[in-house]
Amino acid sequence: MNLRDHGYAALLGDGADRSLVHAIIREPDIGPRLQRIINDRTEPWQERFLASEILFRFVELQLHRQSDPASLDEAYFEALRNNYTGNGADWGFTKDPNDPGPLARMVLDWNHDGGAFVRGLDDQRVVTTDFRWGEPPYEALPYRVKDFAALIVSRARGIDLDLSGTPGDRDRAIAGLRATVSR
Repeated sequence: MNLRDHGYAALLGDGADRSLVHAIIREPDIGPRLQRIINDRTEPWQERFLASEILFRFVELQLHRQSDPASLDEAYFEALRNNYTGNGADWGFTKDPNDPGPLARMVLDWNHDGGAFVRGLDDQRVVTTDFRWGEPPYEALPYRVKDFAALIVSRARGIDLDLSGTPGDRDRAIAGLRATVSR
């Protein structure tokens, strides 16, 4: 099974091929097979990320508690850093400027401190964000890797952080978070 051949859009995106997903989840012993991919840090991060999302969304959500959190953390951070889903709204800022999206909530469910996402607090790369329902009143483009990473790290560590406002406003908030995390 090579999930990367299909990619995020075909397996999990808005226009996902549901018949493909159903064929995958009907394969024999799919849960343990996906779990092995997740836990094998020699597998590419894309494969681990896709295996994780299929396992947790369609097969068995609770198995993430038995998965290697460092492998998950790395795979999800790389997915954010490389804008693998093609839409930052998958990570956050959908309901309000401090709201984690479904992928961020997944990370927060298994991760206790933000782990790999701390590395993203300085990452200026822009993450394409499409608010499919229209531009929210708080939208302040561009959203960068560091904005989503800060959302995840602050939530994981229980630190109040206001990520509303312009990129400059968010930069000041993120600088404070970075100083707090560095202590």
